[in-house]
Amino acid sequence: MEIRGSARLYGILGHPVKHSLSPRLHNQGFAALKSDSIYIPFDVDRTGPFLKRFLYSSNIHGLSVTIPHKLWAYRASDSSDRLSQICGASNTLLIHKKAGKATPILEARNSDGPGAVQALKEAGSIRGKNILISGYGGSARAIAAQILLEEKPASIWIAGRNATKIKRFVRDLKKAIKGAPIFALPAGATSLPALPGISAGAVKTDIIIQTTPLGMSSHADANTLPVSEAFLKKGTVVFDIVYSPMMTPLLTLAKKRKCKIVYGYRMLLHQAVYQFQWFTGKKPNVAAWEKILKSDLASKNRKR
Repeated sequence: MEIRGSARLYGILGHPVKHSLSPRLHNQGFAALKSDSIYIPFDVDRTGPFLKRFLYSSNIHGLSVTIPHKLWAYRASDSSDRLSQICGASNTLLIHKKAGKATPILEARNSDGPGAVQALKEAGSIRGKNILISGYGGSARAIAAQILLEEKPASIWIAGRNATKIKRFVRDLKKAIKGAPIFALPAGATSLPALPGISAGAVKTDIIIQTTPLGMSSHADANTLPVSEAFLKKGTVVFDIVYSPMMTPLLTLAKKRKCKIVYGYRMLLHQAVYQFQWFTGKKPNVAAWEKILKSDLASKNRKR
């Protein structure tokens, strides 16, 4: 790519960001479009008013935002989408600069939820399904909220180690989305309970979504399963958002149990596709991006 002084700047904001695969994806997309644009990493360890002023005065037109700055991105924005408002966090910033206006508009969006839902829909319909989500962090909130907003599930159950945090998670989403069929899974449960006021017996688990760090090679409890093995029944869709390694312990066991598995890199891929479309108004070559991701992830696994 030939970079000129007129290039529109995009990038990923976080700390650290040296491991990010996003620059390879977005720059491939810009090159394919022959766009005078470049996407670079911004490793920033702290945020504050200075950062917003910099975005206003620079030639940056859009940013992907990762840990630990997603909360700042939402709070610093001048406008935001519904998912960002529900989550209180955003993974995308668009800087709208218009001629004649002294101050740009900083718009926050969240592509984590749409990216995960798109990955799930590749495995089948989500509507009317009973869903078990392991975890109650930012990714779990974005995924659960997106499903509740757009897919009309029969139920969503939240599982995890901290009952207090799970109850708060469920309460907050019920408050944000009126009538949301979201519930806390009782500790030690090996099946979904009857739906309150609807069903009399156990509920079939259609989809399992794993959002915790369990399964990451670097995690202390890498081989610990986030849900009981009893949930892994033939035909159940099992989605682990951990993308390195591609085959986590959960997905490995789920495949043996003849579940339908969804790799974590599919969410990484689709959330980036949404961001690129927001940046440029055009869709990238998704097949080319998938090839890049699979190649890079395979290389990382070989180096371990």
